[in-house]
Amino acid sequence: MDNKSYILETRWTYASKSAIAYFMDPRNALTDSNTVYYYPNIFQFLQHTYDPSAQTADGLRLVISGTFLENGYDGDKDAYINDIMQAATESGVSPYVIAALIKVEQGTKGTSDLISGTYTEYEGYYNFFNYGATGDNVIVNGLKYAISKSWNTRRASIIGGAKLYKTNYIDRSQDTYYYKDFNVWGSGSLQYATSLYDQASKGIALKSACVKDPNVALTFKIPVYSSMQENAYQAPSAANNNPEPTPQSTTPARRKGDYDGDGQVTVKELATIRMYLLGVKSLSVTERSYLDVSGDNEVTVKDLALVRMYLLGLTNI
Repeated sequence: MDNKSYILETRWTYASKSAIAYFMDPRNALTDSNTVYYYPNIFQFLQHTYDPSAQTADGLRLVISGTFLENGYDGDKDAYINDIMQAATESGVSPYVIAALIKVEQGTKGTSDLISGTYTEYEGYYNFFNYGATGDNVIVNGLKYAISKSWNTRRASIIGGAKLYKTNYIDRSQDTYYYKDFNVWGSGSLQYATSLYDQASKGIALKSACVKDPNVALTFKIPVYSSMQENAYQAPSAANNNPEPTPQSTTPARRKGDYDGDGQVTVKELATIRMYLLGVKSLSVTERSYLDVSGDNEVTVKDLALVRMYLLGLTNI
C-alpha cells in the first residue's frame, strides 16, 4: 500500500502505510505528550496484569477522580472502589485498567441505561463493559447479555466483565493497550479497535494513577522488532496523506451527528464523542447538540454506539 488515504463507501478511510508505521513503531511512544492527546505515549505499554504491591485502592482513587465511580452507590462512597479491587483480585486484571475500561465505555457521568439497573423489563441487570451491546437496540441487547451472564448486581457485572477481559485478551498475550490494538502475537485478528491512536488515548487514564504516586512500581512491555529502519518512522503529513483534496460544499447540510459541518458523519465524530466522554475534550452547548444522535439532549455512550453502528453500516442516523 502506498502513503495515500482512500475513502471506502464515504464512511471509512483506509489508514496509510506511513500512519500505521508511525503508530506501530514503539520508538515513537517512548516519550510522553500532554499537547495532543492521541499522540503515542509510553503508558500504552503498561502491563495489564494485577500486581497488588503496585496497584492499590489509593491509586485507583486517582484513576476514577472526576467520574461517577468516585461517588459510589447505595450510600457507600467506596462501593465502586471495593467492587473494582475485588474484580482485580478475582480476575488478575489491574484495577486501574478495569476502571479505565469502564470510563471509556460508560463515560465520566455514567448515565447509560446499561448500568442504571432500572431499564423497563430489565430491572436489576448491569453491563459495565458494554458486552453484547450491538445491533439496532444496543441497550436491550446489552442487557440481554447481562441476563445471560447473571449480572444482576453492579459488582457481578464488574467482576464478570473483568474475567472476560482476562480470558479474551490478557490470556492471549494482549496484556497492554498496544498489544490489544496491534495483535502482533497472533494472526492480526482480535484487535480491540481500528483507530490507530486508540491505545494511546486509553493510556491517559492509567497515567493519571501512576504519575501522581512516586512510590508506584510500573512494568512496561515494549516490543522490539527486527529489520526496522534506523530512525523512527515519522508522522504522516497532510501533504502525503491527502494528496488530492476533496471538493467541499460551501454550504454543507448539517445533519444529526455532523460535528464539523461537512455534511458527513465520520470517524472524526466518533473520536470527538469518545474524547468528550473521557473528559479530554470540552464541548459547547451547540456542539453537543450536533453530536446528540439519540435525541435525549445529552452526549452519552448511547450516541457513541449509534455513530459506531452507523459507520459499520448497521443502522442509519
